[in-house]
Amino acid sequence: MTHPITHTMTDEKLQEIYTDKKFRNQVATAHQCCDQYGKFKHKKTCSYPHDYIVTDEQIALAQKEREKSQKETQEKHKNSLLFVGMGWSEAEPKTEIGNPRIRSEFLNKHGKHFLVEFGTSNAHDGAICLFSIDKSNGEDVYNYAGLEKHRTTGCSPYTPDAIMKLVNCQFDCNFTEVFIDNHDLHCDGVICESPK
Repeated sequence: MTHPITHTMTDEKLQEIYTDKKFRNQVATAHQCCDQYGKFKHKKTCSYPHDYIVTDEQIALAQKEREKSQKETQEKHKNSLLFVGMGWSEAEPKTEIGNPRIRSEFLNKHGKHFLVEFGTSNAHDGAICLFSIDKSNGEDVYNYAGLEKHRTTGCSPYTPDAIMKLVNCQFDCNFTEVFIDNHDLHCDGVICESPK
């Protein structure tokens, strides 16, 4: 694989953060680049076949746009069990979910705070609970309800409906639908709340 072709971000190219969510996220999460002596050179997108040198101001614009989109997605799917999709291309979904892993942070109907992550190895396996964390008391308590690292027998195949039923049952929630997002949501805090 060849190295990406590096460009300096132009004002014209930057406008794509408003129309291309993948590009917006690449700008919002740009990383530092250093020279051979470890001295900071610039920030750059992690993208291929082209990457872009970006300024802090350009990164801030992309981050602001991403935050706006997250709020819009949360409002549009209020009362839904929201997941951040992780991995695999949406263009080639290998399961009904379309991602090998999905993660959510939510409040149950009593206001308790949880983080869950489910995964699968292929379309024929059931879901695996990778993380089941109670975050309610300011300290992460892992393996809530004994779910971590076990194939969830009630969750085969790896489908949104089966995972929603498991979450509703094990975490005392009343979600009625699942929405999996690959661009707007990011799990760095609560992204949804169960209806009472």
